Order: sequence, then structure tokens, then C-alpha cells
Amino acid sequence: MTRSRQARTFLAITFSAVLLLCFPALLGVDADYLGVATPLAQWIPALAVILAVRPVRGSRALRGSWRASPFGGARTWIVIGLITAAILGVAAAQIVVGVAVGVVSWSPDPAIGETALLVLPVALLALLPATGEEFGWRGFLWTRVRGNRGFWWTALAVGAIWAVWHLPLLVAYGAQGDLSWRTVLGTTVDLLMASLVLGAGRELSGSVWPAAWGHALVNSVLVFATTAFVTPATQLPDSAFWVYKALGWAAWVGAAAGMLALRRRLLIAPARDVTGRSLDETEDALLEAMRTSDVDALRALLAEDLRFRLPDGSVVDRAADLHAHASGALRFLQIEETHRTTEQQKGRGSTVSRSRVHLVDRGRFAEATMTYRRSWAIVGGRWQVFAGSAEIVNDEEAVDP
Repeated sequence: MTRSRQARTFLAITFSAVLLLCFPALLGVDADYLGVATPLAQWIPALAVILAVRPVRGSRALRGSWRASPFGGARTWIVIGLITAAILGVAAAQIVVGVAVGVVSWSPDPAIGETALLVLPVALLALLPATGEEFGWRGFLWTRVRGNRGFWWTALAVGAIWAVWHLPLLVAYGAQGDLSWRTVLGTTVDLLMASLVLGAGRELSGSVWPAAWGHALVNSVLVFATTAFVTPATQLPDSAFWVYKALGWAAWVGAAAGMLALRRRLLIAPARDVTGRSLDETEDALLEAMRTSDVDALRALLAEDLRFRLPDGSVVDRAADLHAHASGALRFLQIEETHRTTEQQKGRGSTVSRSRVHLVDRGRFAEATMTYRRSWAIVGGRWQVFAGSAEIVNDEEAVDP
């Protein structure tokens, strides 16, 4: 089963399940049951990942879909703090600007002190169902959409799918009068915009944990902030409602952009060599050199003491690798990278990538999905790879050209 087919299977399961769940309410059955079922339904994406991946790829593929960096890593904790600040900032900006321009009134809930004490416990409880969703959306699906595409494209694509997935539930409540239709539409756009910040957490950390925590905050802290301090949105006239919503959407975009900009000032900032390239950019350059058999570029990127383990277990050095490219014994016809994670600290780093590869090896054509692991260091001012390995994930029988 290819990665694209896995993604289609995942989407088919998630959307079918939520439609089945909401179908009775859409037909007029009292929607009260959805209040109980929704936290459980948030684990539908996680179950869909297991059903889409496990039959073919096993537990290692599930771990890869789950996280790309350890939960306890410094980067993950930094981004958890960053996404917390971003979501609090979104709430504060929407409230402050909304009050300043007069679309909402400052009217704190009399019981705000007592309610505030419950916010953190509620956020921690919300983390459990949010984790089930993020396992699928910013875990499994993100890795399959991201590839060589940019952050904004990926965040909007995943966010759009995520928002549409919520529509059956929102429409069910709208059809029964529990939500106004403007709230249904506004909430759908809210989800799309919130996905930018959740995606930024995933992008910066390489892990779904910051996205899961951010999701929990959206369902707890953000709801509290936007209902306990100002006029409830349900009481606003249409013009004020949409202006207030637009302020929130602008805040989400600004928060995501701010998170991406701040990474250069934090521990997650990419180290650059004398050429000005980050490790990710250097990995891109290596892939391009492999595609074009650019021996001079490869010579600059491979350390003199390189040791690289091939799928058959043999180990090649720098000279052997360069000779294979120079002689034409090894030619990469296509390298389609579908996922990459990068870790680095103090001039050293590592990359793990998944690619669909078409190549000619000593006159024989082969096509396979490969996992590449490379260890890097800044040597003489430049990023160079000094060790690595290639593993076949799903190969097909080589045939004569």
C-alpha cells in the first residue's frame, strides 16, 4: 500500500465515521448524544491511522506517524511554551482590539475568578481527546502532505481537511438550532486559521505533542477567554460578529508567522555554515547533487571519513560513493522526498528522510521507498555528512532496463 493510498484510506475512514456518528442528528434525532460521543470521536483519526498503516507497515510505521522527535527533547518543550504563548496572544489580541474598536464590550463574568481556577485542569483533560485527533491530523496526515511543499501550503491544506471533518457535527447542531448558521460558518473558518498555529508547532518541533497541547488550549483556554471577558459572540449583531471573527483570524495568522520568525532566536534556530545554508538547505543540496550526479557538489558535501551503510549491509566510503556517481554505475532518476525530520545542536545534526526513489544501479532499474539517515557536522565551516544509512521500506523487484 503506497503512502498516497494510506492517506486516502485514512481520510475515507475518518470522514465515514464522523458522518455515521452525526447521521441520526442530521435526520432529527436529539443531538444531546453528541455531547457524550464527541470526546470519543476525537480518537477516530488515531484509529484510522492504525487501520491505514498497521496491516502493511507495522508498529515502526505507527511510531513514525506518531512523532518525529522525543517528547522530552528540549525542542519539544520550547515549542510547547511557544504555542502556549501564541494561543494566549491570539485571545488577548482579539479581546483588546475588539474592545478598542467597539465591536464588543468589556463585561467580565462575575464568577470569573472561580472559573479561572478550572481552566488548567480542563486543558489537561482536553489534552487526551486532542491527542487522538492530532495523531491523525498533524501526525500522520501532516507527514504525507508536507514533503517538499512549503509550510503555509501544508498548514492550510491540512487545516482545510480538518475543518471540513468537523462540518457534520457543526451542521447537526445548526440543523437543530443549537448553533446559528453564522456560528457554523465562523467556527469552520476558526478551525482553518487555528490550524496555522497548530501546524507551526508541528513544523518547529518535528513532533505532534505541541500541536496536541495547542489543540487542548483552543478547546479550553481560548473558549474561556472569549466568553468570560467580553460580550458573548452569540449576542453580537451580524456586522460586529464578523468583524470580531476577522480580528481573531488575523491574530492566528500573525501568531503563526511570529512563531516561525522567532525560531531563529531560540534553541530551535538552524545553525548555518559559511555558505549561509542551514542543515535542511544542505540536505536539499545533497538531494539535488544526487539527482544530477554532480560529483563536485557531492565532494563538497561528503566528509573525507564518510561511512555509509547500504540496504544490503555493506559499507561504502567517500571515494566509492563518488566513483559510483562519476562512472554512471549509480544514477538517481527520481528522488521524491515525502517526509523529513531534522535535529541539530552545536554544529552537529542528523536528518531522517523518507523518499520514493527511482534509480539505475549497475545497469539495473529499481524503484523503492527508502529511509535515509544521515549524521552531519560542520567541518571547515561547511555542513558535511560523515555517516549514514539507507533502508528499503517497500521495494519492488529490480528489472533489466
